[in-house]
Amino acid sequence: DGLEQEGLVARRPSAEDGRGAVVVLTARGAQRLRDMAPEHFARLEEMVDELTVDERAVFLDLLSRVVRGIGALTAE
Repeated sequence: DGLEQEGLVARRPSAEDGRGAVVVLTARGAQRLRDMAPEHFARLEEMVDELTVDERAVFLDLLSRVVRGIGALTAE
């Protein structure tokens, strides 16, 4: 609700299920995302900076599996 009140996202009725809603990024939200992306990615880089190249590869593989799992759950 806070993001919606700030005008960063908006709720829209679901095209697939009239009982549900989807949350979409507004133009203001997209601009905020663009503004904070460089700092966000710099922090992520700091977090994995201590990992070796091989460790990063394992980490990214595991992370992609988690993301696919989340995608499968939300598709149901």
